[in-house]
Amino acid sequence: MAVGKSSIIWDVNDWNIRQAFLLVLPTSILAPLLLQLLHEPVEKKYSNNLVIATCCLLIAINFSLLLCGIFAKHSRQSFFNHLQEIIKSNESELYPGLLQIVVKDPPPTVFESNEANFVMYKATGKSLWWARISDQIEPAFSVPCVIAKDTVYQKQHLYEPGSGGVQYHTVLTVQANGFSGFTNMIKNSLNINKQLSIKLVSLQRMKTTGSSPSDKCR
Repeated sequence: MAVGKSSIIWDVNDWNIRQAFLLVLPTSILAPLLLQLLHEPVEKKYSNNLVIATCCLLIAINFSLLLCGIFAKHSRQSFFNHLQEIIKSNESELYPGLLQIVVKDPPPTVFESNEANFVMYKATGKSLWWARISDQIEPAFSVPCVIAKDTVYQKQHLYEPGSGGVQYHTVLTVQANGFSGFTNMIKNSLNINKQLSIKLVSLQRMKTTGSSPSDKCR
């Protein structure tokens, strides 16, 4: 709340509470002080012990969540690095248009569309795909109208549609190993996970209607 986020406190895998990391120490200290004000009638000795115990407990909990978030971030980045190698190796087969990257045994996180597009841009230096990363195929996958009609949003999401419209829909299926589970997250952060890998399973290319995404948004 203090940083304008609506995240749940235990949702560390999505790395969306990183702005709150600097609040770990102050909140851990201020919370027991507030508790002390609420327990003024209690004898001073017991009150001080309660404040110290509460402070230590909150610091331990907050730092545990902080470490979990750090481990998740490093493991997530390791996943992206391995995925980029697969993309580079198969770039010639990835025709411009829609791209679904289906990951078997993915990291325990949610991938946003701008992240998938960023991975494609970082791997190829091009922004010719509207991409998504998930553990299953989305049959109705398409370019959102707000993206198709607004060039500003297209630049923000690293997507440059061709003049001929979306002509190809590619499904890239990969098998991820060593990314799920808390133990693997720690190993990935320390670069000691020998089972870490991403392998190509299949690549399907489907021809679409070739119509411009903006046509269906009129």
